[in-house]
Formats: sequence, C-alpha cells, structure tokens
Amino acid sequence: MKQRFRRKIGLWLGLGGLLLQPQWADAKSVLSEMILFPGAQPVRLTLPAAAQEVTVTTMRPIPAGVNFASENGVFKILCPDLTVLIMSGGESPNCPPSETTFLAQVSSPPPLILDDIRGPATDAAELSDAELSADVQTAASRIEQLPLAPQEKWYALTNLYYAQHACPAVIRLLAPQFETLREPLTLQLLGVCYLQAGSTDWLAQAARTFARLLAIAQEADNLTGQAIAQHYLAVLLKKNAETVDARRYAQQALQCYEALGNAEMAGAMRHLLATWE
Repeated sequence: MKQRFRRKIGLWLGLGGLLLQPQWADAKSVLSEMILFPGAQPVRLTLPAAAQEVTVTTMRPIPAGVNFASENGVFKILCPDLTVLIMSGGESPNCPPSETTFLAQVSSPPPLILDDIRGPATDAAELSDAELSADVQTAASRIEQLPLAPQEKWYALTNLYYAQHACPAVIRLLAPQFETLREPLTLQLLGVCYLQAGSTDWLAQAARTFARLLAIAQEADNLTGQAIAQHYLAVLLKKNAETVDARRYAQQALQCYEALGNAEMAGAMRHLLATWE
C-alpha cells in the first residue's frame, strides 16, 4: 500500500526487540517521557508493563514508570522541564513538576517502506532561527547551558527541533558536526531531515548520513541501527536506479529485522523486495 514519505505518522523507538510508539506533540505539551543518557556503561531497565529487562547503550527517550536495575552505574536523565538528574543503581527519576515543558514526545521515525521519495520542499538555509517559536528558542538556549557532553546536547537539541518539524534547524545544527556524530538516533533524524527539508543535494547527503549510521551500528553490534540504516539505504539506492546494491541492503535489513524478532518490519521488507522483482 503506497503512502507518501512526508505523511505525519507515529514515531517508532527501537529498544532492542521492543517498540514504543510515541506520537507527534506540540511544543508546550506535557512530556511523559524523559531522555536517558547512558554514559560509558550500558543501563539495564524494565519498561512499564513489560516482563523482561532490556539493555540500553545509546541515548534515547524513555517513558515514565521505568524501573532501573540496581547494578547500574552512573547515568543521566533529562527531565521534561530541561533539568538534568545524575543517577545510579536502581534509583527512580524524581523530575521536578513543571507547568510548561519544551520538549515533545519524539524518538525516531519509521524507516521508509516504499521507494516513493520526493525532494524537499525547502532548502535548509531558507529557515532562520527567528522563524522558530520563542518557546523553542528558549528551550534551545537552556539545553546549551546544561551540564551535558556535546553528543548529549546535540541529541537533545535534535529531538527538540525535530518534534517541532524544524528539520532545517536540525541540519544547521548537525551538518558542521557530521564527522563527530556517533549517536544512532541523532544520525537517523539527520538523515530523515535531509529527505524532508534538506539542501539541494539532499539525496546524496541522506545516503551519506545513513552510511555513517550503518558503520557505527555495525561497530557497536547494534542490530536495530543496522536494520534501519540498511532499510533507508536500500530505498535511496533504488530511487537512484542502483538496483543490485539496493536489493543487497534490503536483504541485509530483512535479516536484521528477523534477528530482532520484528515480524512487522520483516514483512514490510519482504513486500518491498517482491515489488522490485
């Protein structure tokens, strides 16, 4: 079933073999999720209403009600009011109450299912900071001042801008840092933004971004990151009439989805491959 890439649909957060589904939200909506910064050590946690523990090694939003394992080392939580908590072990986040929050629920978009990509509507340079809302500019300034490492700040700012559909702001933020970006979700959102509102060479920039995501995911044995990167690369290469390489990436993405137990996306990849026969 065909659907346009730019359609606003639910965002998927891959957490091992589990999928959470937060939705688009407005700038002042109450954030029911926090952002986890694992630090040097993986963080073990149990999701609400889930029986099994999962290991988190990359920065990502987490829902309220998460239970942390007692053996965890030191890690950080970014609260909805943009305060940072330093935590360890099985502590529960105690974020301050706030009437106004700036971050919206956002993780990462689903990978493309169809090879129906359109070019961007605008160039990244055409949107100035002045065109961002005052709330978003205030939130960005506060994030810049937080006691976070550069990769953590870039991730938080990317989530902020992407949640407000400000892809040009994402590109302006991350493009100069490209060679140092290492967070899978940061790279994925940057690649998606090149497709949605990127520069004039949007297709090449998107492919370059997903290729970097794939390399980093392979280095970390991150199957979710590999599946997503290979899925995007397959569709982008097919769009560029590079069918042999496109099929190779699609087959590899299928294998990753199967290994993750993600039957829905594995089925989508089989359907995609069948349409390329």
